[in-house]
Parts: sequence; C-alpha cells; structure tokens
Amino acid sequence: MGKCFIYLLIIILNFLYLSVFIINEGYVGINSYNNITTVYKPGLHFKIQLLNTIKILNSGLINTNFIVERFILKDKQDLVIHVYIIWKIINYKLYYLVTKGNLIHTEIILKKQLSDKLQLDIDQYNIQNIFNYSGNFLKKKISSYDNNQIKNFKKNFISNLIFQNNNQTIINNMRKIGIEIVDVRIEKISLSKDIKKYVLSYNHEKN
Repeated sequence: MGKCFIYLLIIILNFLYLSVFIINEGYVGINSYNNITTVYKPGLHFKIQLLNTIKILNSGLINTNFIVERFILKDKQDLVIHVYIIWKIINYKLYYLVTKGNLIHTEIILKKQLSDKLQLDIDQYNIQNIFNYSGNFLKKKISSYDNNQIKNFKKNFISNLIFQNNNQTIINNMRKIGIEIVDVRIEKISLSKDIKKYVLSYNHEKN
C-alpha cells in the first residue's frame, strides 16, 4: 500500500512538473488548441501535457539582416543592397495564425515585400541620386572602401522610401500579419565594376 502511494505521488509530481512552464521577460508564449489561441505573458503558467504545445515568441525588437537582390536603376546600372529591418510583433494571435511563429517564414515575407517595394521605387533613381545620400563617398578614393562597399550614409534613402507619409505599403501589409516595422537601414551597398568606373570618372571630372 505504501509503495503504491509513493508511485502514485511520483506520477502526480512528475505530471505537475511537466505541466508547469515559465515565460521569461521579453517573451510571450502562445498556444492554439481547438481554434482557441491563448497568449501567455511572462510568469509561471500551467498547461495540460500532450494537449498544449507552447510556442515562445520574442516580444521585443527583432533585427533581421538581408542581402537584397540586384536593383536596376534609372540609368540601367545595378546595385546589391544590404539592409537590416528592425521590427516587432504587435498582434501575437494574428502573427501566430499567419506564420505559426516561424521566424524564417516571417523573414521570407519581409524580404518579398521589401524587394518588391524597393524595385518599384528605386528605378526612379540614378547613380548620382544614390551617391548623393552617401556621406562623403565621392570625396574618397574608391580603393579606400573595403571590398568596394559603401557603408556610411548620412541619409537613409531606403528608410525614407519605406516611411514616407504618402506611401506606406509595406507598413500596412506587415500590420496585416501582426508585425510592425520600426526601421529599415542600409548596412552597405556593394559596387559593380561599372559603378566603380563611374565614380572614378566623376572624381576625375570634379578634380
């Protein structure tokens, strides 16, 4: 009788142990069962084992880096733009419904939206327009840039394109899946041989 009680107690304690979970600060837990989605805030919670699978989501800012594909400019030159997007989840239930909490799936959606929007807008620019946004790029020798990349921008034309008041397509589309874009920034722009020739020619004319 005593051994049965001990075994039963062990089973109960083990069940309770497996049913308790903790959500740390900076994260939320989310669970969908029988078409009911529950969001768990930071703290101690209980779940029914085998029935509930808790997905942990980041409730803070998320930084996603992209190497955006080549863009064709107005003057038929092309650029490879490296950008990073800072975003956060604002509607956990909606976000989970669309992406199942899959970060890779989210990044695919973000990149598609960003690439489509930028290609639509950036073909209105030429090389001169792009370089005008870059710090003192044209004052330096092309050889001074590591791996032929522009890294420092005084102004961020990509961020301006995304956040301008009369055109917030990406912002609105992302809200439809439960996330908000906080900022979009250029990390660097890779230069093609044709663009390097242009810069050298431009510097020669300036001098």
